[in-house]
Amino acid sequence: MTDYDALGKYTEGRDLLANHMEERDKALRELESLISNYMGSHSGLIIRLDIAKAQDIISKLADIEVKIHSTITAINTNADKCGKPQMIIRDIPPKR
Repeated sequence: MTDYDALGKYTEGRDLLANHMEERDKALRELESLISNYMGSHSGLIIRLDIAKAQDIISKLADIEVKIHSTITAINTNADKCGKPQMIIRDIPPKR
């Protein structure tokens, strides 16, 4: 593979990563919306959380995360070949 080929794959990978990130953001907003609808009580009523829907969204998020990590691995492989910077995955500790 030439540097030019690697650059093309690097660029394609960055575009694909952007799509995956949009997909993840959409799923996170969906989960946030689902949860916020069930926070607290409304006029003395306690609303049941749709656990099945929440699990579906979380499962979708897990699949998207796999795609993101796989895409970043491919990006970094091509980054090495074409002299571009690598992507870094950083875990953010949970708030306490």
